[in-house]
Amino acid sequence: MFAFAIFSVGGQLIPKMAVGEQIPWHLLPLGIVPLIMTTFFEEFLFRGFVQSRAEQQFGCLPAILISGTMFSLYHLGYPGFRAWEDLLLLFTVGLGFAAAYRLSGNNLIVSYFVNLPNAFVTYILRSCTNR
Repeated sequence: MFAFAIFSVGGQLIPKMAVGEQIPWHLLPLGIVPLIMTTFFEEFLFRGFVQSRAEQQFGCLPAILISGTMFSLYHLGYPGFRAWEDLLLLFTVGLGFAAAYRLSGNNLIVSYFVNLPNAFVTYILRSCTNR
């Protein structure tokens, strides 16, 4: 899980920092409460409810795929997440979150140590490009 969080967050930040792009860290306080609530909701809906029920019915791998698919489709209406590339990225991220949940068996760990850092970075970087 730790490696996934580092890969996900670093994969977004490192390329931008490598080309000298300024990261607007000052925006982070604006997103703390909404992002904490969103990641908590997403983890308990997609992993805690959907993935757990799907795993009981279909097994581990189909449950991870169902959770990842639903996670990506859920984000369709979000501004800036409408291209196929974005949906594919969100599907991949959703698979990572689902696998982290399966491996840890703990939604709080996945929610606050994997999903939340990723959400903060995504929020900060998306706000730069949507000005």
